[in-house]
Amino acid sequence: MDKKKIIIIVVIVILIALVGCFGFMKSSEPQDAKKISRLVITSNSTLHTGDNITVKLTDINGKPIKNGTVNITISGQDHSKSYNSVVTNKDGVGILSLEKSEGKYTNNATFLGNNEYSGNTTSQKFLIE
Repeated sequence: MDKKKIIIIVVIVILIALVGCFGFMKSSEPQDAKKISRLVITSNSTLHTGDNITVKLTDINGKPIKNGTVNITISGQDHSKSYNSVVTNKDGVGILSLEKSEGKYTNNATFLGNNEYSGNTTSQKFLIE
């Protein structure tokens, strides 16, 4: 084989290798990176029967996430648990009416995420007087 053909073959092989490497690197980039969510329990740590538990769901910049489902588990000191969920409004606020008797409780709130935002969880100990 003459030198021109060998050089052309080597150049073609190098180009194919470069295109393959570029394609591999491109495919390993995250395609659907989700935005970070922030979940905060905004209700007081001392409540009364009939008060509300409120949560606020936002992105990392404080922009409200509307229509986000937040699961709320309330655990009592007697190991009882109640499972609830709220959907956030246009301001990113979810409200749960509290029908519990006096005592110490823990509120575990969880946003599982959606197509756009990653999940988040938070908890708060509270007292009903």
